[in-house]
Amino acid sequence: MCFWTGPAETDPSVPVRRPGTAHHRRHCLQTSPSSSSPSATAWRVPQYGGLNSGAVYICTEDSFPIRRLQQLIREQSELRSDVPSSLISGLRFSDHVYIEHAADLDSLQVCLSRRVPLLLARGLVRLLVVDSVAALFRCEFQAADWLERTKQLLSFSSTLHHLSLEFTTPVLCINQVTDVFDSSGDSLGPLSSNVSPALGLAWANQVMVRLMMRRLHMTVARGDQCSVLRRLEKGVRSSRVLSAMTPSIRLSLVGLLLLLSLVSSDTIDPSLEDLTNRNADFATRLYRAVSSRTDDNVFLSTFTLSTALAALLSATSGPTQDQLLLGLSLTGLDPETLPDLFQNLTNILQGNPALNLKQGVGIFPPQSFQVSSSYLDLLQTRFGGIAQSLAYTVPQEAIDTINRWAQDQTGDKVQELVTHLDPQTQLLLATATYYQTHFSPSFNSSSTQDERFYVDKYHVVMVPMMFRADKYFLAYDRSVKVGVLKLPMTDGAAMLVLLPDEEVDVTAVEEEVTAEKIKAWIRQLKKTRLEVQLPRFLLEQSYALRDILQTLDITKVFQDDAEIINMDGVPKLTQVYHKSVMSVDETSDDTTGGGVNVFSSLPPRLTVNRPFIFIIYHQTTGSVLSMGRVIDPTKK
Repeated sequence: MCFWTGPAETDPSVPVRRPGTAHHRRHCLQTSPSSSSPSATAWRVPQYGGLNSGAVYICTEDSFPIRRLQQLIREQSELRSDVPSSLISGLRFSDHVYIEHAADLDSLQVCLSRRVPLLLARGLVRLLVVDSVAALFRCEFQAADWLERTKQLLSFSSTLHHLSLEFTTPVLCINQVTDVFDSSGDSLGPLSSNVSPALGLAWANQVMVRLMMRRLHMTVARGDQCSVLRRLEKGVRSSRVLSAMTPSIRLSLVGLLLLLSLVSSDTIDPSLEDLTNRNADFATRLYRAVSSRTDDNVFLSTFTLSTALAALLSATSGPTQDQLLLGLSLTGLDPETLPDLFQNLTNILQGNPALNLKQGVGIFPPQSFQVSSSYLDLLQTRFGGIAQSLAYTVPQEAIDTINRWAQDQTGDKVQELVTHLDPQTQLLLATATYYQTHFSPSFNSSSTQDERFYVDKYHVVMVPMMFRADKYFLAYDRSVKVGVLKLPMTDGAAMLVLLPDEEVDVTAVEEEVTAEKIKAWIRQLKKTRLEVQLPRFLLEQSYALRDILQTLDITKVFQDDAEIINMDGVPKLTQVYHKSVMSVDETSDDTTGGGVNVFSSLPPRLTVNRPFIFIIYHQTTGSVLSMGRVIDPTKK
């Protein structure tokens, strides 16, 4: 690990190496909740450590282990026996951890140059964790590219130093190590090994002090944390650089690095990942049901719909609830736990201040029905929704109210969610979403030009075709005959573009799109140099989903005997309205603009000039956020 600190120190570099990879992540994870511990300045209690602020955790290797972090948050009172439990219970650790996923160096640079400074400037965080440094550099550069790798390393190091010094912020970087094995003589006994940091001198020279972290060959009881903490603190003080730290930052480093080493490696609760997989299954089934009924463009914000229907599920009981669980792919889960699960997942998705998704969930009963106060609170706090009674006997007034709500939730991007209402309406469920793509790397509008898009064999339209030459993640599925292109975005999401072979109809690919397929395609992605041409388009799709949901075996909630227990009068659901808008263009926060990278040889070109499917998912959690297809990009 490499630890940069701010100007209070002699030199902003303290690296810590760790041999092996089995347990290094849990050491990083503990830094995130620990940063919320009260600082010496704020509380006049320096023995507690902490920075009295949040943390940014940038994950570069695998999906972020959110369940592990949640377990650590729950165990803070046990791990920090030196801190009063009343103090720990008053800290909302989960509200102060900002998770980022950087799948390549370009995404990492965007994160460090734009989003992290924003959080630091606003005082939302005072700790930056990068896990790990070596992963991306080892992935993107071969041995022959050592000169370019060194250049990128120096740029990366300079950015971290700048952040640390400008914002007086500790920066914790995890580095991989290389094992060098030695054997004494010709003995067949066990080999001994030494380790050295990965990335060689180019990285090692960027830091001044390096700490090696090893696992002890003995068990440390949780009751002995304080004594171990004092021993580690005493050892660390011998470092010339660390001895110059201010007490709060020095003790923070000791506490942050130690605490997680005392956490047990018990199996963690898989419920959040399970929910993500189930939501993806519902998303693909719903998408196939909708797309099979139209020959036009399709766009569904599937996660918003899952959230809305789960909110409705929490107001039901008996066979109605059982059927909703089955239709939403949630069978086997305890309905009582669903509100907390959805809240936890939503907090992760919306924890990024740069998230470009605006959404609303609304339940609209008639004025004659009374909604229980407990359910109103659950709807708002767990699902981010509202419930508002409407006078359906005056249809236009009810229409105007719903449409104003949709505009407010989406910044006026969603207009006319509802155009017609039956005066006999009993209960409506409405969702509205707007998403603006910000690709990273971005497309440059100066490279956009009109080109042909082949809607079918007989219909060709001219569309503005965006262009960029860069490194992209690409895969090909021979069994489905479809290419898969990943377009990362600045808010931690990514778009998968599924482009069928020229002789393959897009509907044939749609039949193969499942939750498991999506996961398999993501695993198969490999980075390559590529020229990408993608049409600029705007989608605006509205759906009345009652009939479609009934094809997914969600029927009882629409019937007279629907068991909706949290509303007096026991109404039945009349309709589910969904409208989603998405803009795909060159919009970017990158002040340098997207454009063309110069390669030593011309890379291949992927031109998305025929109907395609797209999937937007959150890279850290793997959550499918929305799905759609573009048949004709000139139409909404």
